[in-house]
Amino acid sequence: MISVIIVSWNTRELTLRCLQSVCRHFQGEFEIILVDNASSDDTLAAVKEQFPLVEIIANDRNRGYAQANNQAIHRVRGDLVLLLNSDCQITTAGSDQELTRYFSVHPECGVAGALLFLPNGDLQTDKRVFNTAARVFLTQICFLDALRNKKPPSSSEAYETDYVDGAFLCARKELFQQVGLLDESFFMYAEDMEWCARVKARGWAIHVLPTLAVVHHHAQSAKKDYCRMLLHNAVNNCRFIRLTQGRGAAHLAYAFYLGGMLIRVFLSVVRRNGLARDYWCGFRTTFANWKHLHARFNW
Repeated sequence: MISVIIVSWNTRELTLRCLQSVCRHFQGEFEIILVDNASSDDTLAAVKEQFPLVEIIANDRNRGYAQANNQAIHRVRGDLVLLLNSDCQITTAGSDQELTRYFSVHPECGVAGALLFLPNGDLQTDKRVFNTAARVFLTQICFLDALRNKKPPSSSEAYETDYVDGAFLCARKELFQQVGLLDESFFMYAEDMEWCARVKARGWAIHVLPTLAVVHHHAQSAKKDYCRMLLHNAVNNCRFIRLTQGRGAAHLAYAFYLGGMLIRVFLSVVRRNGLARDYWCGFRTTFANWKHLHARFNW
């Protein structure tokens, strides 16, 4: 059985669509645990009405992505655990059966992900690599992500990756006992990367299954507080870099994130996309927290 964990924060309509997609495309035995981080948009009332069999954990405050998932992991009954973002919709029929089959015939695989597509049909992610200071420079200053492949791979064969996006991350339940739960010091962002690094260190393989497709309405919760999202994105990605490359590399990467925000302030003014103020707020907040990284963010 697969246990599906969905964390929601003020994404009522998308959460309902996510639940609908699971119920429509899963064909075997499964359970759904919804962890709501104190939404104020009547998410819980709507879920209780339309999906009465969904188990609900209602938090009294926003506990972040990692802690909310951990709350549900303690309760799961399935042999496989699927972390699924509330802004995702599964589009492949029988996805649960494909996951169950794949894990059964690939005992070396501990974690599996899917192809994530943006609503416009572009490929969002297929293969993920661990973040480094050099990669932050390429993505934040040189806009490497703008050159990413937007088409799905031509082959349906599964392939290995450093980690899979927490938006759709399916893992053997036993891994959470072997390597521990998600690191709750990562409030949001990079917790999937850090956890997968522990999984790979134990010798498990992490694969992407191109036969599974998911539509991801990217950052729908985060963009409701874009300034805070930019801060946590920089802090937590650099925390991972500190763990893997050292403090000097982490601070260098932090500077690259700040530089990237300033560049995007200018570009947002030119493009008139309404994000200039958000990027400026993100820059100011992220810069102000630089000297408090150890005390506030467990560096």
